This record gives sequence, C-alpha cells and structure tokens, in this order.
Amino acid sequence: MEQAGLPGEPKTWREFRGALRNLMNRAEMTALAVERMSVDPEVRGGGAESISDATVGRKIADKDEPVDARSVRTIVVTCGVAVQRRGRVPVDADVDAWLRARTRLVEAPVEEPAVEPVEELTEVPVAEPSRRKVRLGWLAAVLVVVVVGVVAATTNAWQTKQPQTQQQVQKQPQSCASPDQPEVAGLTMTAPAPGTVVSGDSVAASGTVDAKQGESLWLMLHATVACKYYLVSPVEVSGRAWKSTLYVDPGQHGVFGAYVVVVGAAENDRLLELVAAGGSPFIERLPEGVRAVHVSVRCCS
Repeated sequence: MEQAGLPGEPKTWREFRGALRNLMNRAEMTALAVERMSVDPEVRGGGAESISDATVGRKIADKDEPVDARSVRTIVVTCGVAVQRRGRVPVDADVDAWLRARTRLVEAPVEEPAVEPVEELTEVPVAEPSRRKVRLGWLAAVLVVVVVGVVAATTNAWQTKQPQTQQQVQKQPQSCASPDQPEVAGLTMTAPAPGTVVSGDSVAASGTVDAKQGESLWLMLHATVACKYYLVSPVEVSGRAWKSTLYVDPGQHGVFGAYVVVVGAAENDRLLELVAAGGSPFIERLPEGVRAVHVSVRCCS
C-alpha cells in the first residue's frame, strides 16, 4: 500500500533516501529544522537523538548508499512531532515501518552478474586436399588485410595532419556562469564568500532578506556547465536573517553557483512539488522577475 512519504517497497537506497526527502518536504522540515528539533524532550522521548543539519543532508542526498537506523528514526520522529504540533494533515511517521523498509534493503541479496557458459570448440577433421585450399585462402586474405591496412594507415596519417576546422574548435563546453552578485535590494548572501572551496559535501550559507507576505526563500546549486539550477532546500528565515546549508556532491568537481532566490507562493508550491517527486530536482532557468543573489564556489577540497 502506498503511504505518504514512504513507498510501499523501496527497491534501492536511492529510493529510500528520496522517500525521506519526501517526508521532510510534506512535513515542511528543513535539515536545520530537524537539527533544532532533535533536542526537543518530546522528540527524544520518541527515540530520536541529536543530529546536525549537515548529517541530515548527507542522509537524504541522492545517492545509492545505506542510511543508518539512528538517523532514520530521528528524521521520522521529528517530522511526525512537527506536523502534529502544527495540526496539519498527518504524514507517515510510523518509525517501525521505516525501519522495516530499511532492514529489507540491508538484508537484500546482492545480485551477481550472470556468467554465460562458454562453449568448447572442437576441431573438425579436414581432408588433406581441403587443408591445402584453406591455407591458400588464408594467405590471400592476409595479403588483402595487409594492403588495406597500409592504405588506411596512410590515409589516417594524412588526416591527422589536417588543421582543425573552426567548427571543430568551437565544440568546447560552454559555461552558464555569471559574475558573482552577493547583494541586491532587500537580499544578501554573506556566506559562503565568493570563490570558497567546499570541504567535504557541504558549506554553511547565510544572509539577510526583506521578505514580503507570501514570499519564500530557496537555496539552489547552479551547475554552470549543465546549465541547471538544482533545488537544495527551502530556507528558514528568522526576522531578517536567513540561514541554511548548501550541499554538493564531492565527486562532481568544478565551479558552481550558490544561489538564494525569493519566490512567490505559486512558484514555491511548484518547487515543493518538484522536490516531492524525488530524484535530483532542478529547473533550467530562474523564474522571471525573482530576486536572487549568488556567489561562485568550487568543489571540492
């Protein structure tokens, strides 16, 4: 049976992590919110333990890697308590169901690639006259291969000496990066600093915002070669200050853009739907007319 936040049978760790992200989105919980709530007495009474926002980010990252039971319990319990306190529509916060799904993945057998049997070749006796004809045929074939090989080598040698055409030279990956802009009217990004080299898989992000009624903040990672804005998470705002954590994949080296974007209610709902769908949600361009600031960061030390 399909349940909100938890697929009936996650087949891979990537699906399981996507379900955890879906649960947090439905509960409107960011990694920082889980960290802050993990020390709540009621949450601790449900078996949760203290956890950092960076750890939460690693556990819900889009990877096919196991998630430990302690982190699963903490994330599920905090989301359940948060929704209960807000009086919202309940989400699937059955800790036992999540741990059973995790156990199934842990105990799932590893499928080894099937090896096709190799048929043994048996030599078929050939009459002496036929052997002579075969030898002559092979000699003729070898001569043809040698001649063709010499011609091909000469042709390739000539071709390698030809200069690259203008079209060939232009077939280089282009970047969608734009100059750093850490401040616009009513919105700033004070961290990370432009040119920061990310250590590990995350870096703290913060700044200030003058948000209007109905506006929300989103943290995004701009892949400047793929020209995609990957959705990291909604951003919590306290007064005029915002704070979050930017997560990156340490295996993807290069320069990226750290963006924080102010969106309206309709666009916020659309982004939440993209995240709830799982995978690695992204948009190809920023919505028209939004306020956004960004700095470049390099991955990874």
